[in-house]
Amino acid sequence: MGVIAIGALTSHCYDYLDVTVFDAQGRKTCAATVTASSGSDHFELGSCYYAPLTDGVWTLRATLPGFPDAVTTVPVEHAHDCTRYVESVELTLKPAQPLRSVPPPLELRPAPQPLAPPASVPPASVPPASAPMPSAVPSASGTPAIGVFPNSP
Repeated sequence: MGVIAIGALTSHCYDYLDVTVFDAQGRKTCAATVTASSGSDHFELGSCYYAPLTDGVWTLRATLPGFPDAVTTVPVEHAHDCTRYVESVELTLKPAQPLRSVPPPLELRPAPQPLAPPASVPPASVPPASAPMPSAVPSASGTPAIGVFPNSP
């Protein structure tokens, strides 16, 4: 006869324990180490967490590096008979540090205004100072000025 578990050898009445461990994303995992302890009995569950438990209050612990332990208790009692039950337990491994909230959006600032052109360069649209400005007054030669029609009032 092989050794199933220390707890199963000390009593003839026991229940089966089926433990499902979930990671922080809610996915089932068999990567954790799951142990059961009650009094001086302590053992690791195998077969992706299935084991017999004798009468008593058992502490279950799932451990996985990088995560805090997930812990719960399971009472097993056979007061008047040895009817075997299957206890189903779910443990969830949560992240070691709480998830950070989304940082606030960056403050939007208006784009800087372009610098004015240097004063030494005249704008291209301003005519040079030496060029004569057109005049609406007829010239002395009798030829109308540019933009003035001879019959206009």
